[in-house]
Amino acid sequence: SLFATPHVTPGMKPFDAEKYESHLNQARRYCRDRGYNMQLFSGAEILYTPMLQQYCMEHRLPTLGDSEFVLLEFVPGVSIQELESALELMKRNGYIPILAHIERYKCLYRGRTAAKLDDVCNFLPSRIAGLLMCLAACFGFDASGAWRIFRRDRKNHLSPNSAQTEAACAGALGLQLGGAHLYFGKMVEKPTIGDASGTVCRADVRRANDLALITAILALVILAVLPLAIHFAVTGRLV
Repeated sequence: SLFATPHVTPGMKPFDAEKYESHLNQARRYCRDRGYNMQLFSGAEILYTPMLQQYCMEHRLPTLGDSEFVLLEFVPGVSIQELESALELMKRNGYIPILAHIERYKCLYRGRTAAKLDDVCNFLPSRIAGLLMCLAACFGFDASGAWRIFRRDRKNHLSPNSAQTEAACAGALGLQLGGAHLYFGKMVEKPTIGDASGTVCRADVRRANDLALITAILALVILAVLPLAIHFAVTGRLV
């Protein structure tokens, strides 16, 4: 199951609900016609703006799959007071808020213990996943590009772990990810991942899915074979 979550900025940029619903139904038909066992649900990633309070009180916020859950995004410099106030507002009006991109909000790092523990626990897995994705790129993708961008851009992210696979994927597909984003009408510069070589299209989404699937298969194969190899090296027997 997937939630289709376009960016919504209440009071700043009009959200064409009819156009969104049309595109969502088109995506559902596409999956159904090709026999994909996939459910697509409606939703939105809502940027917290001054107008959000009014939208919230009028119950005009798009939710995830027509549930009470709302996916909220804040500017990176949001204070803990603003964050807590916004979440309390959502709960008072019957919504259950879910924070998007929590790694951006430094106000949540006051104790830093949990954040640092997460970074430490995922330090090795994220790098192994990035290397596996570079290997997976040998199967029909740009393997040299994956390795080059992985080595060059894998640290271009606020999180020490998030860009490991992003960099490998960007290089394998020949795309550029990241870069500047617009917050409250103000452009916020962020590092880019990969080289700009063209416009992202629908085919790139499928190629990214294929790359992720091959990476997962490689991981399963290695995890299955590695214990047998270690056992054979130690005992001289396969079983």
